[in-house]
Amino acid sequence: MTVSASFFFALKVYGLSAIISFFVALLIKGLFVGLNYFEATPPPVTTLANEMIPAPKGMSPELIAIITAAATVTVGKKVRVTAIQRPVGNTTWAQQGRVSIMTSHKTKH
Repeated sequence: MTVSASFFFALKVYGLSAIISFFVALLIKGLFVGLNYFEATPPPVTTLANEMIPAPKGMSPELIAIITAAATVTVGKKVRVTAIQRPVGNTTWAQQGRVSIMTSHKTKH
């Protein structure tokens, strides 16, 4: 059984097109990575003591500071808490849903 020359030619064409497609995909990925590298980042938010939010009824300023510190540690950069609201009514199911969502995320540590 002999293989014709046109088979080898077709094999070369398909192989070459696969290699070219790979390099084009690599080039496109490089462009996207390069564009994201130069994307402008917003300046860090700084908070002053006089910019604190008013404490909700029954909540001390120390508790607001603790919540802000916890949010800063969780996010990994400085944050500004703009509002704190206490849950209203029976929130057991909602709280359990949030716990399920938070435990499903990968941690950085």
